[in-house]
Amino acid sequence: MLYTGKGGVGKTSVAAATARRTAAAGLRTLLVSTDPAHSLADVLDAPVGPDPTAVAPDLWAQELDAQLLLERAGAPRDWLAGLLGGGETAVTPDALTVPPGLDELLRLLALGRHFDDDAHDVLVVDCAATGETLRLLAFPDLARRLLQRIESGRTADPGERGGAGADRAGGADLLRELVALNEILTDHEHVTVRLVMTPDRVGLREARGTLTHLALHGHRTDAVVVNRVIPDDAGPYFAGWRARQAEQLTAIRTAFPRVPVLCSPLAPDEVVGAPALDALGDVLFAAHDPAAVLAGGQTQELVLTRDGATLRLDLPFATPQDVQLTQVGLELVVRTGGHRRALALPPALADYRPREATVRDGALLVDFDRLPHAVPDA
Repeated sequence: MLYTGKGGVGKTSVAAATARRTAAAGLRTLLVSTDPAHSLADVLDAPVGPDPTAVAPDLWAQELDAQLLLERAGAPRDWLAGLLGGGETAVTPDALTVPPGLDELLRLLALGRHFDDDAHDVLVVDCAATGETLRLLAFPDLARRLLQRIESGRTADPGERGGAGADRAGGADLLRELVALNEILTDHEHVTVRLVMTPDRVGLREARGTLTHLALHGHRTDAVVVNRVIPDDAGPYFAGWRARQAEQLTAIRTAFPRVPVLCSPLAPDEVVGAPALDALGDVLFAAHDPAAVLAGGQTQELVLTRDGATLRLDLPFATPQDVQLTQVGLELVVRTGGHRRALALPPALADYRPREATVRDGALLVDFDRLPHAVPDA
């Protein structure tokens, strides 16, 4: 479960409350923070290090440290050292500093390795704020395109640019690891993203855009968590604020009809430490299993017929004016709201050509016609 949302909405508290609840159910749970502004230790009120640290029965926590990950990164680290060193002057791995953007990549690779091990039953991820999370989750798709270009000979292996000091296979190996991770992140039976927000117009607007862009990259959202809802018994001083929140809660439930909307009240004190986190978890998951995927379905679907085909790609909240399409070979390039995805079309569509595209009912529908020479005679 990957939790993301606008900064300051209580995302870390919600992730920690979820992790404590799954651990209390006897599931070995690892709670990981990928947010550079780590606050996991503060929320748990327990020491948390760069390696998994036991903080409760069946619960471990970890704050990923990009610099330490780089120093331990093996082939990716050696590739980067060669890339930056170049020629005759090599940069030793222990002298490297994490370049901008690489910290997200290193944290993503670390998550992939946690997915692959058998030490835990549940992985709860406290992601960075929305923009950083969307960049992080887009890495594997970019890696797939680069790897395809390398293997087709259209682009040099990134490891080739580092001169004699480079691990020449390191660049492509890194891309292959990211491509494999994309298969994990888009496994809708086992991996999901949950949006955390507060009941206000700005939060709703951002959550709508986030859901669109997550779906664009093939990620399933199974719940929306609305945090800090003013309770009905808060008193007359909060009456106006409570009324405005009630309007936004109605708008949120209308906007997200396919997923459960989990609400938690504004706490009288900071949500810090085991008792407060457990109280939050009790409220959020009173009617749901926190370790289950709470809403199913696929983000894309392809239907082939004898004469044509239809590709459906979920794009909730997108309008026809928001979407731009380009086909390049067996790639369909979809742009919306400043985000872009090159969607690899299956080889089965090699004999098809796009006829028209529409945006309807929260999805992009692309109709293809089969080329005349590819239709077998009756």
